[in-house]
Amino acid sequence: MKTRTINAVLFFITAVLLQSCVSLPHYYQVYNVEAEEMKSDNNIVLFSNDDCDIAYDLWGEAGNMGFFFRNNTEYDIFIDLARSFFIRNGIAYDYFADTEYTQSVTALSGASASLSASYTQLWYELPMWTPTVVTRGAQVTANGSVGTTNSITTRESRYICVPAKSAKFIAGFNISDYVYIDCGNSKLNRPKRESEHITYTKEESPLVFRNRLCYFVGDSEEGTSIDNAFWVSGFTNYNGREFFIENIETDCLDSSITKKVKTHKYMSATKFFNEYKISRPTQPYQLW
Repeated sequence: MKTRTINAVLFFITAVLLQSCVSLPHYYQVYNVEAEEMKSDNNIVLFSNDDCDIAYDLWGEAGNMGFFFRNNTEYDIFIDLARSFFIRNGIAYDYFADTEYTQSVTALSGASASLSASYTQLWYELPMWTPTVVTRGAQVTANGSVGTTNSITTRESRYICVPAKSAKFIAGFNISDYVYIDCGNSKLNRPKRESEHITYTKEESPLVFRNRLCYFVGDSEEGTSIDNAFWVSGFTNYNGREFFIENIETDCLDSSITKKVKTHKYMSATKFFNEYKISRPTQPYQLW
């Protein structure tokens, strides 16, 4: 009797451990985004006026409103962060927080120091701003000690200066990390491959967002405000196996060297995505 009890307890513990080790399937909700008065292709979304070009690539988990700002004038342009906002469904979020940042910097010393270097080059060809990325790295190491570490504190600037005929990248807010789950439609939430595509008009869209930016050209005291407005026009859910694709890449310096690269199948500058898992029973999620 005692042996049976021990065996039953061991069986129960094993079952619990096995159940905890089973990973839940991954699903991905991919959102289509539309925008007025903007040019777009799979690489970039572009807004332009006489003063500037503003380029977005929304793709990524939860999306991102970071942008390249290109100054097309002969004067410096000053972006006023205190009068610039990310606005989501009517709620405004400040670009300027007037905060201080502390960064640790280590100074390497002597021939024994470890040296590493890498860089990325981006070239943009208007009007499409298609990036070409080159990454190189080198590392030299030797035995010995490393130099001292100091802290540097800087305060956030209210203005970002973009020099004439040049561009800067301005980090932006995430668009949304909410996922829509329909408790009455299991096939929508757990597609074997991909679900039906849900669509919205601009007026029906559950998620409308925009960047409202204010800038000054040269010494002008009159600011210019622009609104780059977007809305979610639909979404599709994908099984994790359908969300990725494997490509074979050949080394540009040695064609005999190849490797498999896993990439996002539906990647586009006018889309973003969120990953989700569903346990049983289905838990309701809030949409935005």
